[in-house]
Amino acid sequence: DLLPPVELETDDEDGDLPFALPAWVMVLALSLLVPLAIVFLPILVVATVKSRRFRRRRGAATRDRQVAGAWEELTDRFSELGFGVPPRSTRLMVAAALEKQSPAQLREFAAQTDAAVFSGADVDVARSDQAWTEALAATAVARAAATRWHRIASRYRLRRGSLRLSHSNQKRHPEGQT
Repeated sequence: DLLPPVELETDDEDGDLPFALPAWVMVLALSLLVPLAIVFLPILVVATVKSRRFRRRRGAATRDRQVAGAWEELTDRFSELGFGVPPRSTRLMVAAALEKQSPAQLREFAAQTDAAVFSGADVDVARSDQAWTEALAATAVARAAATRWHRIASRYRLRRGSLRLSHSNQKRHPEGQT
């Protein structure tokens, strides 16, 4: 017992809080975080929607739907790049319109997609993978042909109508009528 016992004062005014942030730090943090959230949350939402859209189409239950999903992904990406995708048109009509606007060759891909979707024959895995490879390659060609501004904007833009109606909304409004 070389050291005598030490008595500590226990009259803490702060209670159980060992450390409190000054008010100016909280104000500064909020003044930085709120604008950052306003800017980056919509970007995060768009990226999430695009990623889910891609995965849903690529992982469709049947391979003919996967091939159709490759075409849908292609038209959505072209639209997001600023190319005019005609509404309510056949794949061949859309391909012809897009070929006039970009160097991508799409008519053969459109015909092959129609054959895979409407033939009634089973689509093999290789054909599904080929459709996705062709769609992504055509998108890369269009992306290279687009202006820098369109390429940047396409990352934060969703094609109008690419968000599908919910199942309950389709019951109330059959055939997409709103």
